[in-house]
Amino acid sequence: MKKRTVALFLTLGLCLGLVGGAFAASNNETISALLNRDLKVVYNGVEQHMTDAAGKPVYPISYNNTTYLPVRAISSMIGLPIEFDSATYSVVMGAKETQPAALTSMTNSGGTEFSSIIRDAEELKVSTADGLQTYTTGIYWDIWNGSSSATKARAIMFNVKGYSTLSFTAWSDVDATVLVYDQDGNIFAQLDVAANSAVTKTYTLDANTTQLGFAANGPLAKEGTMKILDPTVK
Repeated sequence: MKKRTVALFLTLGLCLGLVGGAFAASNNETISALLNRDLKVVYNGVEQHMTDAAGKPVYPISYNNTTYLPVRAISSMIGLPIEFDSATYSVVMGAKETQPAALTSMTNSGGTEFSSIIRDAEELKVSTADGLQTYTTGIYWDIWNGSSSATKARAIMFNVKGYSTLSFTAWSDVDATVLVYDQDGNIFAQLDVAANSAVTKTYTLDANTTQLGFAANGPLAKEGTMKILDPTVK
């Protein structure tokens, strides 16, 4: 069994077989690692023979009990687009266009007495005039005192810095008004929702919007439930 130890830079460039710009010495170090020709890579039950962009064989590297696989070969194997951006010295994987991200996965201020992230799948099913609708993620809001429920302090504030659009579907079991607050407590958006209907909206964010949170008011002195369903940023 033939193995050899190689000295290499611990950078994505070498793992990828990509040529980039000048290395920043402060961010790189030389290490000793094992070019592991004996380790097999099996995908969907089939052993793979990995190659670089020129068709030459490439092999896993083992270092400190971790195995590193050539990402270009792996991306080709699973059909994931990949390219190297020399201008920014970046490995770019997947679609170039930013894909929608679930707002509930963003860093946030945490639940309050009046609002929480919905964890129960059954709570993500809502009844509308078009029948039962099922969603993937959601935010719950307790309309506890009709027209005076909504305040920024009672909302979960989500970090949205760097994103340019916000999309969501609002549903309530009473006539209600959704209020979307920004980080300064200003009303970023306002939306009326009829009882047991689902309204979908998309809003454009500007560079000054770093946080958003949802609240709702309902009919005077009437309690209810508001749900913000499948909220995403892009």
